[in-house]
Amino acid sequence: MILANINSVDPPNNTIISLEKNLLKINYEVPISLSDRNISIYQFNGTDYFMRQTSSGRFCSVDSDHKTVSLNVLSSTFNTQNTEYHISISSNFVKNNDSNEPMIGLFNMWILYTGIY
Repeated sequence: MILANINSVDPPNNTIISLEKNLLKINYEVPISLSDRNISIYQFNGTDYFMRQTSSGRFCSVDSDHKTVSLNVLSSTFNTQNTEYHISISSNFVKNNDSNEPMIGLFNMWILYTGIY
C-alpha cells in the first residue's frame, strides 16, 4: 500500500458548510482509480460517533483529470445544525492509476461543521 497524497479537499477541512451540502471532492496528487473500500461521514457529538453515510469508491466518480474523486452526499447526511462531522477515507478507497496499488486512507482528519441557521 502506498501513501495517498491528497492535494486538497472541498469543502476545506475545518470549515462551516450548509445543511444542504450535497457534494464532497478529494483531489489527489497522482492519477487514481476507484476501488471497493469506503468513504464514511460521521456525526460527532464530543464523545460518540454516529455514521451518517458510507459509500464504496465504486459509487463515486472520478473527474476527467483522474485526480479528483466526487461523492454525492445524501440530503439526510448533514442534517443537524451547529454539529461536527468527520469524514474517513478507508485504505484502498482508491488505487494508484499507474501501478494499481491501493492507497492508504485518511481517518478523522477531515472535519466539517454545520452552522446555526
